[in-house]
Amino acid sequence: VVEADRKLLDARKDAVDALRIAQRQAEGRNQAAHNRAKLAKQEAKQIKTDAHEKVTGDRLAWKRMMGEAQQMQQTLQETVDSILKQGRKAREELEKNWRTELVGEEHESVLTEKLPAAR
Repeated sequence: VVEADRKLLDARKDAVDALRIAQRQAEGRNQAAHNRAKLAKQEAKQIKTDAHEKVTGDRLAWKRMMGEAQQMQQTLQETVDSILKQGRKAREELEKNWRTELVGEEHESVLTEKLPAAR
């Protein structure tokens, strides 16, 4: 009976040890699964953050490009206006000079026609 009790106690001890080992293994697997889940959650969060930053960055880049395009269009329009204004001034100056030359030629022809007659 004592031998049987000792074997029973040993069996109980072995069972408790096996249970503790199984429990530690299960806890280890649970911890590993928890760590994997936590890592996957962090990766998903990082992917979401990266995507948001990319969309935000793309949106800001688009706005910046549109602003630059608008600025370039305005500069181009100012340049065109300036060129047109210079062209108008040059045309007016040419017309003025042309009229002056015509008037001057008319005076010369009038003078040359009248001078011989006056002599």
